[in-house]
Parts: sequence; C-alpha cells; structure tokens
Amino acid sequence: MSGPFLTGYTQTLNDWYDREIDSINEPYRPIPSGAISENEVITQIWVPLLGGLTTAGILDIWVGIGWIPAVVYIFCTSVKVKTKWMDWKLCPWSKLRRLAA
Repeated sequence: MSGPFLTGYTQTLNDWYDREIDSINEPYRPIPSGAISENEVITQIWVPLLGGLTTAGILDIWVGIGWIPAVVYIFCTSVKVKTKWMDWKLCPWSKLRRLAA
C-alpha cells in the first residue's frame, strides 16, 4: 500500500531534478512548461513521501522504523564521492572499511 505513494515520490523527485533537461527535450511537460509551480512540486514531493512512510508505519511498526537504519546504511555506503572530500568523517565505520582494504 505504501508502494504507490513512494513510487509517486520518486517519479516527482526525478522530474524535478530533470527539469533543465526536460526544458530542452520535452518542454511541454508540466514542470518545465510552468504549469506546476515550484511550491506545488515541493508539496507533491513531500506528501507522497510522508504518506508512504506513514502507511508503512501503520501497516507494520517494524517496517515504519526499519527505514531509518536502511537510509543511514545506504547513505554511508554509497555516497563515496560526496564524503571523500570530508575524509570519510560522515560515517566513522567507513574509515574502518578503507583501512581494511
């Protein structure tokens, strides 16, 4: 049940970040054409995200809580480009992984 909410969230977020590309390739789409304002897009990003997480939390408390460590794990293991300039200070265990290699 939370899948459609979160799918809508990811699709809207993708459209928002691709707005410059779409203004050239597909100028008739709602965001590049200006049919949807910036505030409406931000609302369309937050409402499905919160709706999906809330629905997951209502359906099963462990699903609702389980996304927190999942997000931390994904952020700390896949954002090497953004954290390398900080010498891996964002996630202490990332430094251990680098020393082990």
